[in-house]
Amino acid sequence: MCESRSPRGEGTFNKRFPVLIRHHLCEARGRIFARQPRMGAELFTIKAIGTIGAVLTTVCWAPQAWRVVRHRNTHAISLLTNLALLAGQICWLIYGLALNDWPLIGSNTISIVFTAIIVAMKVRYG
Repeated sequence: MCESRSPRGEGTFNKRFPVLIRHHLCEARGRIFARQPRMGAELFTIKAIGTIGAVLTTVCWAPQAWRVVRHRNTHAISLLTNLALLAGQICWLIYGLALNDWPLIGSNTISIVFTAIIVAMKVRYG
């Protein structure tokens, strides 16, 4: 799997990576492909749990954002906490994009919008 296809060792894999890195990549690739594949029902259950969690953690920010917009009162809200949350959500979004995981992508995109509204209102109204 990690060996070069040409007899002289001139495959693209060998050209791009030095010997030590090739060894570690091949070792890691072996561990990744050694996992047992998940069964259909088990995978569905895992995806369903992830989707439910994504929906719940996304929806929980809607009432806060709505209240901040409606009352324009952000005195009790911590700017630093919401900035840290926003940075974390952006990291989760990037991770979801890298994995092409739609529950992560969708939930974090919506959460970023809610948190950005809260942060913007906090900056504007103190």
